[in-house]
Amino acid sequence: MDTQMGKLIHGHVFKVGLMCDVYVHASLLNMYAQNGEMDDARLLFDKSSQRDVVSFTALKGRAVTRVGRFEEALELFEQMRNVNVTPSVSTLLSVLSACARVGELKLGNWVRSWIDDHGLGTNIRLVNALIATYAKCGDVKTTRMLFEGLEEKDLVSLNVMIGGYTHTSNYKEALAVFI
Repeated sequence: MDTQMGKLIHGHVFKVGLMCDVYVHASLLNMYAQNGEMDDARLLFDKSSQRDVVSFTALKGRAVTRVGRFEEALELFEQMRNVNVTPSVSTLLSVLSACARVGELKLGNWVRSWIDDHGLGTNIRLVNALIATYAKCGDVKTTRMLFEGLEEKDLVSLNVMIGGYTHTSNYKEALAVFI
């Protein structure tokens, strides 16, 4: 949907009083972000009293994946933490992606602790994202430990580990994973 149509829908939603609906609100955030209108998305978010995991993730996830505003995504995650909104797996994946892109190992460590504290350490998608984050931040030791701790490695795990080794110029280790 283009932005002009989205703004018409936004106006109608406002008129009929549906701005309080969490899913409608998240859909509007998503629409603005998907169309690259991050300033409009952020304005809608900032004016809202609905700051839950759905709205944070709608804005933050799009800021990371579509627009490349990684620092802003991490700032939003900090706000989310400050108001005690529990992150979803999707939120954590986006945060780890942003951490990897900007080399934010401190927050990556916090996310890892949160994952472990909340019993999500066996979620292979999260572990793969952690492996990628530590690898891109140059922490080969932790990368290897996480990889070796996986009970079952999938293709993503193998590719992330190979990529991590090559990113840190550990080509022999990358080849060993491949073989």
